[in-house]
Parts: sequence; structure tokens; C-alpha cells
Amino acid sequence: MCLIVFVNDEELTELCGIPNLSESAQLVLHVFNRDNFVPDITDKFNIFSTKAYFKNLILPPPAGALCRYGDPFRGGTNPIIKYEVGIGSDKLLTDIEPFSEVIVPCIPCFGECSKYNCDWNCNVDQHVDFRFTLIDLDLTPQVVDVNETGHYYNKTIIYYLTGFYIDLTRPVFDPDVMLTSPIYIDATQGEFQPIRYQASNNTIKAFWRCTDEESQIKENLWAIGETPGGEEVQSFQSIGHNMTALNSSLEGILKHNHTYYVSIICINGGGRATTE
Repeated sequence: MCLIVFVNDEELTELCGIPNLSESAQLVLHVFNRDNFVPDITDKFNIFSTKAYFKNLILPPPAGALCRYGDPFRGGTNPIIKYEVGIGSDKLLTDIEPFSEVIVPCIPCFGECSKYNCDWNCNVDQHVDFRFTLIDLDLTPQVVDVNETGHYYNKTIIYYLTGFYIDLTRPVFDPDVMLTSPIYIDATQGEFQPIRYQASNNTIKAFWRCTDEESQIKENLWAIGETPGGEEVQSFQSIGHNMTALNSSLEGILKHNHTYYVSIICINGGGRATTE
């Protein structure tokens, strides 16, 4: 059984795999704000509240009923015969890339109604994570596009995914931080004092600032070398969203009167990288 939620006449989400309910079962539906967002109270006599109205809830026929053909993805026994994907400039449109077949899943043998066109090697209990790739696309930068998919026996159902953003720009290192002051910190001189020379022979600590106003910063990687961009001391390691890095296991590696360089790779949500 599937439960579909519509908001403002638009399908928001779909939940399938709900077990069949008995006639005495009670169905309780809860509504939560997205990310638990609660707006600021500006009027004490008109406090924000969330309401939901449910109607026309239809449950599938009993599990023992044979060949329950109906709307797509209902009842748990209607197989999906193929997936088609398109890209559009708005919801439910395919003006950028028309629908094309990307996946043809196997049809499991489930009950009497499917045994004539099913694949006996298809595991009915297996959950498959399908992945697809669209290539040779001509996408305009900075356009919100929408994915669409779905098809079923003599009927078609369309479901649009959350829009995605095309960002061809690269992250930017803040020049006020990167150019006007050193990015290195000597732990022996204080945790927040930028330095050009350090006394510690076992620790290198650095900080930086990298921003991307469009798709935000997804990951930072840092390395330590004897030349800019080098990895002789430490290869590039991911530190996630952090913009401060510390390696305190360099005892016996750092040499007196040597210059070392920290290199940084900053990656945004679109996968574009900038190296400093």
C-alpha cells in the first residue's frame, strides 16, 4: 500500500510498502514542519500553527484478491516495467531533454497474475537502488531543472524530483584572510595568532576562508608539502566543512630551517574545485 502526500495540489512525496490494514485498524497521520522550522513570533495573538486536512483516503483491496489492476504503484503487486527520465525548465516539463528510457527492471514472479510475463531469476524480496546517467546534454548555466520519471501497464504516472541547480562557478578564497595575514598558527604561540615562523617541530596548523554563494561549500581537503601544491609531508585529506586543519603527528618529519606549504582544495556543491 502507498501513501501519497499533496501540498497545494502538487505531489510532495510518496511512501509505499505500508502493510495492508484490517477493518479495525486506525490510521494516524502526523504533519511536521520541514527541518522542524518554526518562524519567529511577531504577533502573540496570532501564533504560527500548522494544519493538515486529509480526505478521500482509499485503501487497496484485500491481499487475497487476484490481479488487482488499478492506478500505478498501488497495492504492492503492480510491477514497474520501465523508467523514463526527462529534464525540464519547470515541473512536469521536458523542454530541455525529452523522456527517454533509462532502466528496464526485471519483473518478479509474484502471485498468479504475474507468472506469464515475469522473470523467475528476479528476486521479489530484493530492493534495488537504481542509478542512471544522462549524457550529451546542453544545459544552460544557472537554470533550475527538474527530473521526471514513471510508467506503468497501460497507464503513466509522472513524479518530479526536487529541482537541481547548475553552478559552473568555482569557490572563492577570501582575499582578506588569504592575502593580508598568514594562514598558519603555531600552537606554542597561541591558538589564534597567525605566524610566518614557528617553533613547533611536530605540529602544523592552518586556517582559511573559502565561500560559494551559489551552491555552498561541500568539502575541504588540505595537504602539506615542501613546495606549493606538494604532498611530500602529508597527502590531501578531507576535513569536511571545516576550514581549520591540524596535524600534530609530524615529530621527526619537520626539519629545522625548512619552509613548508599548506595547500587547500575547496569544493562546492556543484563539484567545482579551487586550489590555494
